[in-house]
Amino acid sequence: MRVFAMTARVVLAGISHETNSFSSVPTDRAAFEASALVEGEALRTAFAGTNTEIGGMIEGARRAGFCLVPGLFAWALPSRPMSRALFDGLLDRIARLARDSAPVDGALVVLHGAMVVDGVPDADAAVVGAIRGAIGADRPVVATFDLHANLSPALVAACDMLIGYRTNPHVDMAERGAEAVARLADLLTGRRWQRAFRKLPLVSVSQTQVSADEPMRSIMRERDETVAALGLAGASVAVGYPYADVPQLGMAVLAYANDADVAAAGADRIAQAIWSRRDDFVPEVMPVDVAIAAATARAASRPGPVILVDVADNIGGGTPGDGTVALAGLLAAGAREAAVVLWDPEAAERACALGAGARFVGAVGARTDRFHGDPVAIDGTVVFAGRVHYRRSGPWMTGQLAQLGRVARIDVDGIHVVVTETRILPYDTQHLEAVGLDPRRLRFIVVKAAAGWRTPFEPLMSTCFYLDTPGAHAPDLSRFPFRSRPRPLYPLERDATWDGAGASP
Repeated sequence: MRVFAMTARVVLAGISHETNSFSSVPTDRAAFEASALVEGEALRTAFAGTNTEIGGMIEGARRAGFCLVPGLFAWALPSRPMSRALFDGLLDRIARLARDSAPVDGALVVLHGAMVVDGVPDADAAVVGAIRGAIGADRPVVATFDLHANLSPALVAACDMLIGYRTNPHVDMAERGAEAVARLADLLTGRRWQRAFRKLPLVSVSQTQVSADEPMRSIMRERDETVAALGLAGASVAVGYPYADVPQLGMAVLAYANDADVAAAGADRIAQAIWSRRDDFVPEVMPVDVAIAAATARAASRPGPVILVDVADNIGGGTPGDGTVALAGLLAAGAREAAVVLWDPEAAERACALGAGARFVGAVGARTDRFHGDPVAIDGTVVFAGRVHYRRSGPWMTGQLAQLGRVARIDVDGIHVVVTETRILPYDTQHLEAVGLDPRRLRFIVVKAAAGWRTPFEPLMSTCFYLDTPGAHAPDLSRFPFRSRPRPLYPLERDATWDGAGASP
């Protein structure tokens, strides 16, 4: 057992990608460069002070007196599986930087937990394995993961401790990063824990995974109570990412304790709480015309915008963000004071070239595929045209720079169609304010998200409706041609059973 006596040197690195196996959006190097592909001191500059795992790790390391050695961190918006060549290149660079940092005492690793790479059965575990191989197998490794991870036995076995988010929308990322530093400090003084891992034959979709709503509110409360009652060193719930077609798809529980029996008891207790609520993870959505009619009635009687959630075109779940079904529905209904943001670089370029005050006539949306609708013809006035960027001011990734590139707002008889050059998550009111829209004064706002929209918009809204639209993030999982997922898996197989058994890796 190696115990450090002086200031610990700790490598910080990782690759984070939530992979949608059914997405048509490419995951190439440009996708990472558009979000985060940084190494060395540039990593510290980019993330210090932000509500991210890395931001929390940087601050936690400062408080702990660690000498943090930044390696490479790569993050891209959710999209299709990554090529083996790109992944191997990133992994080689991470390993090379870690080896060049030797000697080091341990590592902090930032993962997602639902990354899929062509030809790599368990990409997240491969990241940890590469870092361990570079720094030494006896050095402790603590990794963070997203609440939507599809945890595998191999990943659990690869880390001395795994720490998952506890919130959805994710607002505790810096806290989890700081927690990872504290646990690594324990490991560097010789502490070790027993682990217990339980994988459930259960899959859930994003709108049923909000931590402030049932069933997750009760499940996370059970997690907290179990940690306190049994004195666990840590416990995480992974709700899974259902659009990753992998053998480890599904919900899971992970618990750590000084004693193996205590860890097992904690994992069993939390897992049983999840399984007992499995029916509550079946989502509800509304046809677009029905939802718009209901939204129109609500908008007439209550202040605040109605949020129309285009969950099947959830940018945060790997879709293009250029789906047009909701826009077409609003146009057909003659809606007014509505806003729809579309990722459409071609339309954004053309509208910006025309300039504010010009008439825009042409098609928008559905540039990527026809899975999310067809292009919609519009005739309106360009109200705003220019480049947009802002720093996120809400609880999600506070301080992170959002760059939308060229953006235009086109007023089509009271429906504000915002076309952007860059795919950006709609997790900040500045997404609309930056083009001159006050979300409080709108009657309808279409958000291409599943849960993250709630952080900025829920305090403003009168109500919300989840739309039944087509797309790579549709809540009806029976629509997708899975090949590698486990079977049975509730609710895809309603006769799925679970006896409470589960072996730790």
